[in-house]
Amino acid sequence: MKLTSVKRTKDELKPVEAPSKAQESYPYGLELHLEKDVIDKLGIKPLPGVGAVMVLQAKAKVVRVSASESGTSNSRSIDLQITSMGLEPEKSAPAPSEILWKK
Repeated sequence: MKLTSVKRTKDELKPVEAPSKAQESYPYGLELHLEKDVIDKLGIKPLPGVGAVMVLQAKAKVVRVSASESGTSNSRSIDLQITSMGLEPEKSAPAPSEILWKK
């Protein structure tokens, strides 16, 4: 599966009117909140540290599709319901010497 960064580019960032309000780097709706029951189902023990990178793979059902056009803009959206997922710590690739000499 190819992973695509959805982080906003500098061109996509809009000027923030209130200086105290920080703009998020990623669009709304891309943050997942996992409760204890889901964490337990995924077998995550112990909890990862803040800033840890995890690999997420999920299957989702399309529950809503929307497209509209007006004289000045076009809008498209897809709503997804995650139906199954896997989550694990990111693993770094083994060093070439580990592969060659099976250390």
